[in-house]
Amino acid sequence: MTFVAKIKGILKLTAKVPVLCAFVSISSMNFGSYLGTDTYGTGAMSVNCNLGTNYTISLGTGGSGTYNPRQMNNMSALLLYNLYTDNAYTTIWGNGTGGSGIVNGIGTGGDQNYTVYGKIIAGQNDPAGGYSDNVITTIDY
Repeated sequence: MTFVAKIKGILKLTAKVPVLCAFVSISSMNFGSYLGTDTYGTGAMSVNCNLGTNYTISLGTGGSGTYNPRQMNNMSALLLYNLYTDNAYTTIWGNGTGGSGIVNGIGTGGDQNYTVYGKIIAGQNDPAGGYSDNVITTIDY
């Protein structure tokens, strides 16, 4: 077989890497026993976002509907607490409204770890029992 001409074309290849962020893990916070004094606890979360992706992490109000203070309940009583972005307990971790702050990050393509600092407010006189709350955690990117 003899060829008379050679024609070249271009095969175009494309791909897209979508911007992705996800929680790898979120741990619970257990304050232990509250004895009327400031009581502290920590929780942790791990986030994984694509390299260079700007993101924020915000925390909801829980069952209280407000950031300051949040409330744990045991169906008949409330225990006031809050969550903070720092271990000095100065910035309430919320969604950036109502005097709260958020945490900003830039994705590395690997897991990035964050600590949530919690404090139950001193001076409360509540009935014995277990108290709890659920706080929605959100990544915006």
